Amino acid sequence: MNQHPVSVLMVEDVEDDALLLAAELRRGGYKVTFQRVDTEEAMRAALQHQPWDIILCDYTMPHFSGAAALELAKQSAADAPFIFVSGTIGEETAVDAMRSGAQDYVMKTNLARLAPAIERELRDAQTRRENRQAELAMRESEHKYRHLFEALSDAVFVIEETSGRIIDANWRAEALLGLTRMEIVGSNQARFLAPHNGQAGFDALRAAVEGDHPGACELQVIRHDGQVVAVHATASRLELYGWPMLLTVLRATSVP
Repeated sequence: MNQHPVSVLMVEDVEDDALLLAAELRRGGYKVTFQRVDTEEAMRAALQHQPWDIILCDYTMPHFSGAAALELAKQSAADAPFIFVSGTIGEETAVDAMRSGAQDYVMKTNLARLAPAIERELRDAQTRRENRQAELAMRESEHKYRHLFEALSDAVFVIEETSGRIIDANWRAEALLGLTRMEIVGSNQARFLAPHNGQAGFDALRAAVEGDHPGACELQVIRHDGQVVAVHATASRLELYGWPMLLTVLRATSVP
């Protein structure tokens, strides 16, 4: 049987109990490496020495407390699931501990629960890491998008294809329309198209993206001061947050 490697920090004052926990994990299919500590100083040093997959902690110890160990783990090992394994913790205390940040508790009289509990918590910890990485990647992507978006020399709008609602605009769009981004975003594109363009103008933008390459059309937009500006409009389709959008670039062909 293939065993899954797991590194365990055991906050436990009884060596035989630590060995018993390691044996139980091996029976559960884990290849265990562990270190036992029973003081705050030793736990702090262990956390600084290496990352741990999981922390198993007794609740009552002569030189350290489970509550203090949990607080230290929250400060130094946010990714490592923390499970109390105790023979003395009561249900009410265990519930309070989980509210304080422990992932689970297992009674030493029922160690058959230990391996399944660890399997679940390791899986959840991996999911949290993946979600965090995805969120970071999305933020970095949004930062790059915003930098590129603002660097373009033409007015750029992101428009919901089905409704015509503008969900983003760059600073050149502000200059073209004579409005702030806050005033532009949320408005319907029809607000800024000359009346004789109207829906036909937006249909032309849609039609411009039907081919394999971005297309173009000629439109007129109305500035905030009422001045009509002729523009060359280029549109392409993109999907953003699961919704079809038109990335629309307007280049003025008459001086506003």
